[in-house]
Amino acid sequence: MEHVYKAISKKLLSEKSDLFSLFEVRIKYLYGYALGTGYEKYPLEFSELCDEIIWLEREIILESIAHIEDFEKIKPDDIIQYYSFISTELAKQHFNDKKPSLLASLLGEALEKLLNVENLISEEAKEAYEGETSDIFMDFKFANGSSEYTSLKMAPIIMPIKEDQAEQEEPEKKEKKE
Repeated sequence: MEHVYKAISKKLLSEKSDLFSLFEVRIKYLYGYALGTGYEKYPLEFSELCDEIIWLEREIILESIAHIEDFEKIKPDDIIQYYSFISTELAKQHFNDKKPSLLASLLGEALEKLLNVENLISEEAKEAYEGETSDIFMDFKFANGSSEYTSLKMAPIIMPIKEDQAEQEEPEKKEKKE
């Protein structure tokens, strides 16, 4: 998979960049499970999975670079914060384009496995992040198309869009009545 991490990183940063090797670590840490499992279980969709990661990382590139050095000393419970951000981005994308996200499905699996590894994340941390992980799983399920529901953190994102859609539908309904 190392060549895949490098290929994805090349699509996002120049190899000459000082951050390139750190970016490879980021890709491996955040998406390693998804890429490995995707390659085994979904070989026909693997290219689409890589494209989805590239799209997502382009969307959040400034956030990624701002925290790139964190991956040198990242702790397993830090992944919850990153997956929270990623799940929101994937849920927003699904809300806009209605296309199910394979990446969301695989990252949900990865987080579930991470949380179930004994002694990797302390029980106190699991309890402290219980609400957050619940939101993450809910948004991953929404993004992969297996649920119609999103977390409450999506409300400020969805409500203005729904209000705009309702306002646009209002004149159309009036025209149909006339």
